[in-house]
Amino acid sequence: MTSDTSATLEALKTCCGELPTSEFRGATRVVVSKDKLLEAMRLLKEKRGFDLLVDVTCVDYLNYRDAENRFGLVYLLA
Repeated sequence: MTSDTSATLEALKTCCGELPTSEFRGATRVVVSKDKLLEAMRLLKEKRGFDLLVDVTCVDYLNYRDAENRFGLVYLLA
C-alpha cells in the first residue's frame, strides 16, 4: 500500500468512520455503507483527486456464505 493510498484511507475514515478494506493485486477495496456513499464520493473527488468514474457494476451475493446483503454495487474510480 502506498503512502497516498494510506492518506486516502485515513481521509475516508475521518469522513465516514471505520470502513472495511482489503487489497488485491495493487487495488484497494473499501466498503462504504449506502448512507455514507455520497460523502465518500465527494471527498474522493474534491479532496483526493479521483475525477473519473471508470465503471459501476453489481455483485449478486445470493450464494456467498455469510453474505449480509443480496446485492452490492461496485464503483471503480481513477
